[in-house]
Amino acid sequence: MTDANDPDKGGRPALDPADKKSSTIGVRVTAGERARLQEKADALGLRGLSTFLRKAGLGRQLPTPPPSIPNADCYQELGRVGKNLNDQLVALHGVRAELVENPALGVEAMREIAAATRVTEQTLAEVRKLRALLIGIDGGEVAR
Repeated sequence: MTDANDPDKGGRPALDPADKKSSTIGVRVTAGERARLQEKADALGLRGLSTFLRKAGLGRQLPTPPPSIPNADCYQELGRVGKNLNDQLVALHGVRAELVENPALGVEAMREIAAATRVTEQTLAEVRKLRALLIGIDGGEVAR
């Protein structure tokens, strides 16, 4: 007979009795419902239907599903646009610093700041359109 506290016993340690899943709940569903539940569990990357139902039923926050292929493409494009926006902001800060160091460049620097601001605004509009696409709004109109 082996003792549960025997250090030579193999395997993982026993669960605390409070953590041990020993009770079952029978829920009748149609084959179609079961398939849909299983699809949702798979889409969230959860191991098994029981885990999905336990997390959903206990009100725990479910993991965000991975983006669909079209959304993944939009995420990538949004990343590229975001980089462009950041580049424009860096340019604006550089021009502003030049203006502070050399006031004689004031008029030209202001023109450059205005041009960079226009490009930044265009880039921001692209980001807003992509955000709208990601949440399923046609036409790219998003409340600010």
